Amino acid sequence: GCPTTRLTNCADTDFEDDNTYKCCLVEVKHEDEWGVVCDDSSQEALLAAAKVACRSVGCKGAIKGVYSFGAEASAPIWMDNTECVGTENGLEDCERSAWGDHNCDESEAMGVCCTQGCEGWGGIE
Repeated sequence: GCPTTRLTNCADTDFEDDNTYKCCLVEVKHEDEWGVVCDDSSQEALLAAAKVACRSVGCKGAIKGVYSFGAEASAPIWMDNTECVGTENGLEDCERSAWGDHNCDESEAMGVCCTQGCEGWGGIE
């Protein structure tokens, strides 16, 4: 099948621990439209989701998940309350609300910082 996850808007992001990582917005594809994933989850669940997202785009793993990475106002919010274990093949395999069922706005879109600054397959369809 076609990839259902991509990383976009990648940028060097500074964190309170003085480290800078390459972090990206997570986008998932549903009904042929790319949308975003809400960050409504615990830090542990966010990191697990980040691991799944990074692996599903071909990166080795995740350093961290990012709350409120933010997205375009036009982006559909496809996933919310995402609870991953971290071993799933894709975010759609994690426990979550129904597609498009959310209580978020696009500023709450989650981002990820994958290991070694990996940006994945680059969103090529």
